[in-house]
Amino acid sequence: MHDKDNNIKNGDFDQKSTPDKSSRPSPTNDFGTQNSIEDMLFNILNDTASPEEFLTFKEWIKDDSHEKYFQQFKQLWNATTHASISAQEKAKAFRQYQKYILSTPHGKRHNYLRQIPKYAAIIIFSLSIGYYLATQQESPVQPLPSAQIQHFQSPTLIRADGSIINLITTDTTLQEKDGTQLHRSGDRQIRYQKNNSVATQEIYNTLNIPRGERFNITLADGTKVWLNSESSLIFPVNFVGKERVVQLTGQAYFEVQKDSLHPFIVKSRNLETRVLGTSFDICSYPDMAETSIILVEGCIQATAYHRKAILHADQQLTLDTLQQKMSITDIDAKLMTQWKDGILRLDNQNFNEMLDKLSRWYGITFVNNASIDSSDRFNGKFHREDIQEAMHIISLSANITYTIKQDTIFIHPK
Repeated sequence: MHDKDNNIKNGDFDQKSTPDKSSRPSPTNDFGTQNSIEDMLFNILNDTASPEEFLTFKEWIKDDSHEKYFQQFKQLWNATTHASISAQEKAKAFRQYQKYILSTPHGKRHNYLRQIPKYAAIIIFSLSIGYYLATQQESPVQPLPSAQIQHFQSPTLIRADGSIINLITTDTTLQEKDGTQLHRSGDRQIRYQKNNSVATQEIYNTLNIPRGERFNITLADGTKVWLNSESSLIFPVNFVGKERVVQLTGQAYFEVQKDSLHPFIVKSRNLETRVLGTSFDICSYPDMAETSIILVEGCIQATAYHRKAILHADQQLTLDTLQQKMSITDIDAKLMTQWKDGILRLDNQNFNEMLDKLSRWYGITFVNNASIDSSDRFNGKFHREDIQEAMHIISLSANITYTIKQDTIFIHPK
């Protein structure tokens, strides 16, 4: 597993259940008041954090209790990602959520934190109704059935009217307001079928993928998108105008349908990627210091901080968001994008970086009580079938022991 002589061969994870959140330490400690912490997390996820604030965040999240709290906070954030909700409206919703949680006795907060998805649904619904009534002048949105509110642990589609669709349990065919049909074409796959009428207004939906899940969507223009764990994509039901624009948070692999008259643009955290038709991967998680693009074939133009770069096949662009610098390296692009085929590769990762990737990949939480030298590097690949086998391989290579409680893994020194 180390880069010296031991490599992880194959590990598999599958265990999924609800974590035990019977208690949660206060996430403040020496980093400020509860409100200032919430403000920092909001800025991190909204991509408005200053370099100093980001460095503070990196220190703050090293605490295991802070990491758990951030995952809970981010779950609410991901669920409220909606094209029809402005940043100001979302901030207001989060402030209301803070006030509600902070007014609750500390010992009872875990009961509410378990129901973050429900509160997210209520926030989305209330904001969406206001937006819908103000802009559409049509019949109001009907209240969400309670069954829909309970499914935020699955991939969900938030439609422009505020309705929330569980993409695992939904019917095989849905119809959008403009007549475009949405088909569930397979397990964790959906496909938009463009209607024959000419669209005059773009209707935006949001696809949210929780931790431990992956999903594939075919857009109305034929572009295929694979979304990785903890990712969201804002996209139009039909593309209107001279450009095809989507917005990504997290990681996605794109196979863009070629159209020389309508460039395809992906906006993601200080980075804009423009293509005509090609295959590429973008990794842009808000809590990571780096954003990257991997180009499999073709040619793309990336713009960040008013600077442009041209990327060719088998190259990776890395954007350091702290230093605001871009660099390009040569890689094996197909090898580095195997996650879309169900294989997670680790390439020269330190122990904590490896745990971060595994946490997203399998939808689990790690509590690390072992001290692993940061200079130790790990390489290998994992599938998604047996968590015990994966942890067995890691324990042998990293010289640690572990215990599994529901979907939390506690790591101990051997």
